[in-house]
Amino acid sequence: SNNDYTTDYLGNSSVSEFENLRLNQLGAIMVLKTAGVKKGGITKFSLGIAYNRENDFREEYSFGGNATNTIGDYFVGQANAATSNFGLEPNELSVDATSGESLSSVYSSFANEFASQQALLGFQGDALGILDDGSYQSNITGGTSQQVNIINRGNSDKTTLNMSMELDKSIYLGANLNIHSLDYEKNLFYTETNTSNDVRQVNYDSSISTVGQGLSFGFGAIAKLGNQLRLGASYNSPRYLFLEDELIQSVQTVNADGAVQSVIPNISTIYPQYRINMPSIVTGSAALVFGKKGLISAQYSRQDFSNITYDYGDFAEDIAASNAVNADIESTFDIVNTLKIGAELKSKRWTLRGGFSNASSPYKDTSIQGETKGYSLGAGYDWGKWKLDFAYGRTETDFNEALFENETFSNSAAVNKLNQSFTSTLSVNF
Repeated sequence: SNNDYTTDYLGNSSVSEFENLRLNQLGAIMVLKTAGVKKGGITKFSLGIAYNRENDFREEYSFGGNATNTIGDYFVGQANAATSNFGLEPNELSVDATSGESLSSVYSSFANEFASQQALLGFQGDALGILDDGSYQSNITGGTSQQVNIINRGNSDKTTLNMSMELDKSIYLGANLNIHSLDYEKNLFYTETNTSNDVRQVNYDSSISTVGQGLSFGFGAIAKLGNQLRLGASYNSPRYLFLEDELIQSVQTVNADGAVQSVIPNISTIYPQYRINMPSIVTGSAALVFGKKGLISAQYSRQDFSNITYDYGDFAEDIAASNAVNADIESTFDIVNTLKIGAELKSKRWTLRGGFSNASSPYKDTSIQGETKGYSLGAGYDWGKWKLDFAYGRTETDFNEALFENETFSNSAAVNKLNQSFTSTLSVNF
C-alpha cells in the first residue's frame, strides 16, 4: 500500500509519501453438502472463520509555513478555558519544590483537566505568561515559522464467525458474529521558531492512543431470480466498542541565550473506559450474471454517523457529559451513502475485474472531510484447486488536519490523501 499526501498549510504546499506491506485477511470455510433434499430444503451448509484487517492507520506526513499567530496563543486559550471550566487559579501553575511539589505531581493533579495540563506545559515552558491582574498572555509575539510532523500507528481488526446455508439452490442466508479490536496511536510533533522573542523555539510533542475491543453481528440474504438476476440485502448491527485513551505530552523551549527548558512530566494520563456504539449499516445489492462469461453488480449501503453514541459512567455528571458529547456528535456527523459498481469477465481460466466506488462525507461540514472516490482493477487465474488473484485499488479523499481544538489557535492544513494498494490473494480448495 502506498499513501501520497499533498498538504496546503498557510499557503505552503508539501508532499509526503508512506508505504507499508501487510497481511490483511486470512480465512477458512467448511462447506457441507446434503443429499436427498426435498424441494425447499437446505442443499448446502457452511461454517467459516475469518480474520480481516479493516483499517491500517499507519501513515506519516509533514507540512509547515509562516504564521502570525503562535503556540503561545494556544496556551492562552487553554488557560482561559481551564479557568472557566475548572476554576484554575494562576498560582496553581507554579511548582513549589520547597513543599515537595514536582512537575509530575502538579501535572497529575490535573488528570481529568486537559486544558489545565496544557496551561501548565505552556507556563512552565515560558510560552505562557501571567499578568498582574491574573490574566494570561502569550510570551511569543510576531511571525513564526511552524513545522508539523504527523505519525500515526495501529490498526482495527475484525474476527468473524460465520454460518450460512443454501436453500433449494436459489436462496442463500448467512449470519456473522464479529469480534473487533482497535489499537490507534496519533503522534503530533510541532516545532515553532522565531527570532524576535526571548523564547526562540518551542517543541510540542503529543501522543494519544486508543485501545479497545467490541462486538457486532450481521445477517444477510441473496435470492437467485432466474438464471441471470441476483438480489441481496444485509444488516450489520451497531458496533459496541469499549475503549480507553492514553495521553503523553511534553514541551521544550529554547531562549535567546540558547538555554533549553524541558517540560517533561513523565506522566501517562489514562482516562476512564468509555463505550462507543458505531451505527448500523444497511446494504442492498443486485447483480446480472451472464452464465460463465461474467457479471455486472451494484451495491448501495447506508450508515448514519449522527447516531454514534458515547457513554461514560453512571453518575449524574457523567450522564450530563455524555449527553453533551452526543449532542455534538449529532450536530457534526451525517449519513454516509456508499455506492459500488463492478464487473467481471471470464475467459477459460482467466478472470478480469473492475470496479468503482463513491462514499459521501461522514460530516455535515464537508470541509472537515470530503467524499471518498475509488476504483479498482484486477485479474485472476484458476488452476482448479488453486486460485491466484491480483488487484490494484485507488482511493482519494480530502480532509482538514486541525492542529489544536482551540479558538485562539485554529490553524489547519488542507490534505489530499491518495491511497494506492496492490493486493495478491491465494485461495485453496480442499
